[in-house]
Amino acid sequence: MTPPSLPKLTLYRLDSGCSLVTHILLEELRLPYTEVKLIFGANHKLAAADGSFTHDDYTQTIHPSGLIPALKIEDGNNTITILTENLAILTYLADLVPEHECQFAGTTPLERATILSWLAFLSGTIHGQGYGALWRPARFIDGEKFPGGEQAVQEAGRRNLGRLYGQVERRLAEGGKSEFAVRDGQPTAVDWYLYLFWHWGKSIGIAMDEGAYPKWTRVVKAVEGREATRRVGKSEGLGLLFADVKN
Repeated sequence: MTPPSLPKLTLYRLDSGCSLVTHILLEELRLPYTEVKLIFGANHKLAAADGSFTHDDYTQTIHPSGLIPALKIEDGNNTITILTENLAILTYLADLVPEHECQFAGTTPLERATILSWLAFLSGTIHGQGYGALWRPARFIDGEKFPGGEQAVQEAGRRNLGRLYGQVERRLAEGGKSEFAVRDGQPTAVDWYLYLFWHWGKSIGIAMDEGAYPKWTRVVKAVEGREATRRVGKSEGLGLLFADVKN
């Protein structure tokens, strides 16, 4: 039974999408939640996998932009709030369980600011300027009005990813942490975003290995060794990157 002090949570997610980060954090925190799986329909528009609502329904009642993730929050007074944007959702969830040993959103003002800086960079810059351009060029240009424009946007997105992935590796090296991105010995919400983007990078042909990204690969191995990551990865059909990693 859900403790009375906790709200009822519903996660709207897509397999292997950026909602994976939120999904893993919910499992790490052992928060009770319901998940609603979405799939892409026509024109890459999200709708319920079970057919219970359409893309239009989703934009009208859950997420105005029709994206993921979205988190429905129902408190004890039957007040419903819909929270969108991973940065906001992740920090909200971490703050729901302040006594958790990992303190996923930070333990000091500077550490929290560092985590937020990372999350803004990952969710905004890398996702928007990189994968948004590569996978959704129509968001940036009208291909019918500008023939060849979508391909140009995609090429720019791929170039951006090469540059930005280099920044990730340098930032990890400059941080000087031995295992995770922000804090030695314990993960934060940043580390699961890095795990997701390592997966995505590999999927588009970036050489995501210890030779090119040694610090990033170290983070990914540490994250994949955690039971919640492996459990959620299995449920979302995401294969293990390192079969030799132990829980």
